[in-house]
Amino acid sequence: MAEPAGVPAPGAGRRRSHQARSAAGRTAAQPRGPVAADRPGTGLPARPRDPAQERPGGRRIAGSGGGLPVLKSPSLLTRLALRLPLAVVLAVVAACWFSVDYLSTDLRFNTDTEDMLSAELDWRRNNIRLDQAFPQEDDTLTVVVEGATPDEAEDGALALAGALGQEQERFRDLFLGELDPFFRRNGLLYLDQEELERLADDLAAIQPLLARLVREPTLASLFDVLGDAVEELDQGEEVPIGEAMDAVAGVLEAAAQGRPGRLSWSRLMRPGEDRESPSRMLFVARPVLDYENLLPAAEPIARLRELTRELGLVPDRGLRVRLTGSVALAHDELLSVSRGAELAGVLSLVMVLVVLSWGLRSAVLVVASLATLLAGLLFTAAFAIVAVGELNLISVAFAVLYIGLGIDFAIHYCLGYREQLTRTGTPREALVGAADKVGGALALCALTTAVGFYAFIPTAYKGVAELGIIAGSGMIISLVLSLSLLPALLALLPAPRGRAAVSLGGHLLDLPQRHPRGVLRAALLLALAGVAALPWVRFDPDPLHLQDQHAESVQALKELMQSGDGSPLAINILRPGLAEAAALARRLEDLPVVKEAVTLEDLVPAEQDEKMAIIEDLQLLLGEGLTLEGEPRAGEAEAALASMAALENRLDEWLKGGDALPLERQARRLRDALEGWRAQRATAPPAALPAVLDDLAWRLLGLLPGRIRALDESLGAEPFAIGELPERIARRWRSADGLYRIEVRSAVDLNDNAQLRRFVSAVRQVAPDAADSPVTYVEAGRAVVEAFRQAFLLALALIAVLLLWLMDERRDVLLVLSPLLLASLLTAAATVLLGLPFNFANIIALPLLLGIGVDSGVHIVHRYHANRLSGTRLLHTSTARAVMVSALTTICSFGNLAFSPHAGTASMGLLLALGVLFTLACTLLVLPAILARIGPGTNAP
Repeated sequence: MAEPAGVPAPGAGRRRSHQARSAAGRTAAQPRGPVAADRPGTGLPARPRDPAQERPGGRRIAGSGGGLPVLKSPSLLTRLALRLPLAVVLAVVAACWFSVDYLSTDLRFNTDTEDMLSAELDWRRNNIRLDQAFPQEDDTLTVVVEGATPDEAEDGALALAGALGQEQERFRDLFLGELDPFFRRNGLLYLDQEELERLADDLAAIQPLLARLVREPTLASLFDVLGDAVEELDQGEEVPIGEAMDAVAGVLEAAAQGRPGRLSWSRLMRPGEDRESPSRMLFVARPVLDYENLLPAAEPIARLRELTRELGLVPDRGLRVRLTGSVALAHDELLSVSRGAELAGVLSLVMVLVVLSWGLRSAVLVVASLATLLAGLLFTAAFAIVAVGELNLISVAFAVLYIGLGIDFAIHYCLGYREQLTRTGTPREALVGAADKVGGALALCALTTAVGFYAFIPTAYKGVAELGIIAGSGMIISLVLSLSLLPALLALLPAPRGRAAVSLGGHLLDLPQRHPRGVLRAALLLALAGVAALPWVRFDPDPLHLQDQHAESVQALKELMQSGDGSPLAINILRPGLAEAAALARRLEDLPVVKEAVTLEDLVPAEQDEKMAIIEDLQLLLGEGLTLEGEPRAGEAEAALASMAALENRLDEWLKGGDALPLERQARRLRDALEGWRAQRATAPPAALPAVLDDLAWRLLGLLPGRIRALDESLGAEPFAIGELPERIARRWRSADGLYRIEVRSAVDLNDNAQLRRFVSAVRQVAPDAADSPVTYVEAGRAVVEAFRQAFLLALALIAVLLLWLMDERRDVLLVLSPLLLASLLTAAATVLLGLPFNFANIIALPLLLGIGVDSGVHIVHRYHANRLSGTRLLHTSTARAVMVSALTTICSFGNLAFSPHAGTASMGLLLALGVLFTLACTLLVLPAILARIGPGTNAP
């Protein structure tokens, strides 16, 4: 079979004369005119001779051929498409329609980050076993109710939990923790004996006040009791009323100034309690999730917010309700990603259009390129669902990779087309000539990049393996469309008008050829700096750091982790027996990093008989059946005002009695507060007096009923054994198949990755089968780093082998890979300087940088060999312009992500922008400098 025109037959170079070789050199150096004759029976122009595909003497140059048909005859697909361009376009449109229809019904997402790693890993097996044993711990909302006082937090949490209990179509289960009726009734048994004795003493001191208010919960009763206490102080008796004086004075001051402020009766009953610690209550809800919705938890969360407003649990009333836990974190993450994507999408579209318009200088080329890109993206997405079934948070990044590399193919072809238009007679000749000119390089880029992505398949990181399958196949799809659909579209559209700007312009581009030594010395110094920075490159495994740090769920979780107050980050371990679980828990509690290790056994208090004796004494002291006689109220206005005036007078008289009086500071503050409130009330109209007194009663007495009920419930405590625990509580610690859970809580700050690793390592030395989030964070990070390390080493090896096979000169392999390796070192060094660690989000930028680096190197080296014949300076060619435009397009497409509120997305955008900039600099400055040192980049003498 005869060789296609323009490719010499084997051995032709040996038979040609010196004159023939010289003529061939002249022919290659000069643009050819129109081809005289079409190929018989096709209506297409004869294939033009491409000087980039041969050298003087007929030898095939590096990167121009190889053993694959697409490399031997890169324009074959284009020629076939140009026979019936309209049919090709219509067929692709139909295929796009079917792809959209298929994706609309079969596209599925799996947002579980654990599922992105192989289920065969030991720690994954432990997590799966834990999930199967205790499924009620999955997909939960942690509801955090905070108030100015513990009373408000508790009452608010009970009210909200009660309301959610009526919403069974939206919330399938509630776990109330210490708010559970069982714990409220037996709460006193869980106190240490000394703590319980102190509480009994405190309740004995406040008993007279409680007894009076239980009978008559009015303002007059409250101020009368305080007045009686002052009288007893005046008579020299010791009365423990200082806490009450301070608390009532604080409420009166707030009322006079119009600030929020209510009397905490729980603090009066337990005056030693830390008032600086946050007053919060937590409970857990399991919402019904709608996975047909982009935001599966949107409806239950919206209903919870609505109930919060209806119940008055709002900041204006001193309360705040926040949501965290796995469901809230996922919901807020999706919101932040979507908000960032909206802004980045608009900016990217505008900037990409500007760059493409500048680079291609033709609306026709821009439209055709984007249409080809969109078709390929749809086909790749459809292939993804067929090949892997569903997308995860990593594999969904195939779109980023496809757009970044797919537009690269279109840009190179379009600029090659514009360049060929200046050399040939018709647009169709130019389309075929462009395929001959750049098709081989595009095919080589597609194959090497696809092989690089396929190298990710053997890793244990399932998410990356699936990304490799999809992105690698996407490169083949992009190549086929760039050499078929794109030429077909351009054949149907008007040819670009105006002068083609193939050169980047500027004297800076001559720097690598004028001063190659200086460029290479600078590159060497930068490479050494990059190597020196490698030990400080780090990976951040904490997925919490990827989210919007201002999101409510993130802030609430961080506060819980810092305070140790109900942090959901705990290690869990399973054991087949309670005795074995308890023994392991005691060993774990000996570790310095462990705060406590809790088992079902710990839910049964110790010393129950001794504690019951104290509780029985309290029952005698406070009386049985503590019940308010009516709701707290202001009472008669005259009586309330008279009691307040009487108290103010008694305090004033007592304070005049001498110096160094007991409780003098508290008494003076209470007197001044009464005076200030009275002065403020005098400014209000008389008609407003009932409302003013009602407000004061709500502030002073409104929280009393809840404390009386809680106290009454707790006095009904009874001893119990482990078998008497309610099933709703026991099942959270003992599985249906008899496994017992040990919950290990940290004594160190798990926001610190070093402390997190220390905690996990210490626990796993004692219990290697430890599971749950802390273990996942550490092990997933290790698995990801190892997966990428293996994948990149394998990818580089496979790409090098492929390049060795397809390129004639071995040194070309080093030339292609050298800018990629240098750019990788510089990118790694930049992450250290900027404090930008790799994470689960930005690490997916690395495959794109690998693809761009290899593709750019292939294009420049391919054109370098062509320039030995053409006499064109390397950086003043359409190839260099295409590399630049492609890089700028990628930066504009994804660099805008750096402004996303989602921290992970922002880090990915920043890393991509930096990596592409370094790759561009190394490709257009360092690589040409190397080539200048190797040999002339032009047809020099």
